[in-house]
Amino acid sequence: MLTGLKGEDPLDLLDADDEHESLNDPLLQDEGAADPATVVDTVTELFKSMPTYHKLLLSILESCIEKQRISVVIESIDEVLRNNFSVYKAARFCELLEQAGALLKVTEEGTQYADAKAQPILVEEDGLEYFKANEPPEAFWVTTEEGRRFLEADDPLERFRDNLENERVYHPIFTQILLLCSNEKGRSIEELGDALDDDPILQKPRMYARRFVEILERCDALTWDKGWKTTGIGQLGLEEIERYDKNG
Repeated sequence: MLTGLKGEDPLDLLDADDEHESLNDPLLQDEGAADPATVVDTVTELFKSMPTYHKLLLSILESCIEKQRISVVIESIDEVLRNNFSVYKAARFCELLEQAGALLKVTEEGTQYADAKAQPILVEEDGLEYFKANEPPEAFWVTTEEGRRFLEADDPLERFRDNLENERVYHPIFTQILLLCSNEKGRSIEELGDALDDDPILQKPRMYARRFVEILERCDALTWDKGWKTTGIGQLGLEEIERYDKNG
């Protein structure tokens, strides 16, 4: 089962303009075979171009380590997207991963689907024999070696560190959110907004707690479980913030 982007929380209603800024299709227009030397970079570029869906894309790759029926994969993605606005349909995520070289469409036997052909079947009717078109073979998704390497190399803590460099002025906000969400019940986005939206740091330029919750979720530092909760990565993240600020 694929893991979700977010639960049933007001944060799920993502800002459409932000979505369109981050979800432009990567430069994957070439339909030809990908150069093996650049496939991994293409996968990386895909993930960079879709930060909101980083977790979902990783989940697809993980679920397809062993080949999965396309219908099962699509159903799982649809379940994730049920409570999340998306400019993409479920199948589009798989198509993008395929174009990037991270997924491959195969038959049940594991052969490349593009090479598979539906064999006609011989039928007899009223004493006459003739060939009838057969149904095409069932299609499966499987994660490629390039996709596996990207999945294995993914380091959420490193992504967290990258945000520390880019968001230095907002370290106190990240810290407060991670501490507030460290309790057993977690916090709603309304509670986090009430606690943080009036903070002087967020006034110019005007920002809101939800922005930082989204960043932390993309780094696996927060997860939604009937409330936003700090994960193990988030606890390590608190130590990273303290270390970063101490060392200047």
